[in-house]
Amino acid sequence: MDTDAFLKIGIPIIGIVVTAFIGNFKEEIKNLFERSKYKYLKGTWDCEWIINQSSTSSVGGSIKDTVIIKSVYGKLVRGTGSTKDFGEWNIKGKISENVFVSSYSPKKDSKKHNLGVIIIKVDSDEKKVLKGKWIQYRGNELVDGETIWTLRNS
Repeated sequence: MDTDAFLKIGIPIIGIVVTAFIGNFKEEIKNLFERSKYKYLKGTWDCEWIINQSSTSSVGGSIKDTVIIKSVYGKLVRGTGSTKDFGEWNIKGKISENVFVSSYSPKKDSKKHNLGVIIIKVDSDEKKVLKGKWIQYRGNELVDGETIWTLRNS
């Protein structure tokens, strides 16, 4: 292909591909370059997961584990968690002014631990203790409860 043909055909095609890429990943690209005001989430959290005992769940009690929020880019949040009973798991979510929503999943296939969802209300005054709700299936049983995250002092 000669230079003139490339300039007439290749450059517009490259432009279309780049435009489509940016359009599809606009939010993620924006979050990479945006300074996050949610950096207070980054760190090690001691978490308690209180399991509701209800008509749909025979489970009760609570589980304690550690969550490490490793990165906060714009509104995107990523981290890991670990607990003796269930092993290690990944956490991935988004935060807005006053709500943090995320999903969690085991790092390895596990029959003990399924995908789950967490929603935490962020109090604008107190960001060292976060409280919210979680829900997941354990087998065919829907299990849910409350969660309390306490930022560990570094």
